[in-house]
Amino acid sequence: MSEKYGRNKLILLCTIIPNSKYFLEKTLRKIDENFKTNNGKVFVLKMTGEEDKLILTYNIIQEGQVKYRDILKSTFQVHRKKDNNVLYTLNALNMAIVEQCGKKDQSYKLDWTEYKNSLLIVRKDDDGNEALHRVPTLLNEIIELEKI
Repeated sequence: MSEKYGRNKLILLCTIIPNSKYFLEKTLRKIDENFKTNNGKVFVLKMTGEEDKLILTYNIIQEGQVKYRDILKSTFQVHRKKDNNVLYTLNALNMAIVEQCGKKDQSYKLDWTEYKNSLLIVRKDDDGNEALHRVPTLLNEIIELEKI
């Protein structure tokens, strides 16, 4: 759920980048130059099993219509389940519910422990069908934008 800041709202963004100092610094500069962040912090997560990529998460205050994908490719809005450190898209949440209970059911209480410390997204499988994809994550560092 998004917090309200007057007419603006706080949204959590996720950007996936190549795991290199160059791309990390370049992306941090773009975040700092183009978005009004809530607390100036960017959480850098490693993708367990995919060490060639990093996941950056950060809260921005959305002022009107923000086309964040035009600024940073591979960026999308996520939500967070704090108890189990799960980041997820709404499409992934819906697919996880179907996986656990066999049908779409907005009242179903998902067992989040199954997805602890991960990012849940929807990707196409080998047959071209959309499928739930669980990416295990590990917090690497927290970067304060004012210090870059």
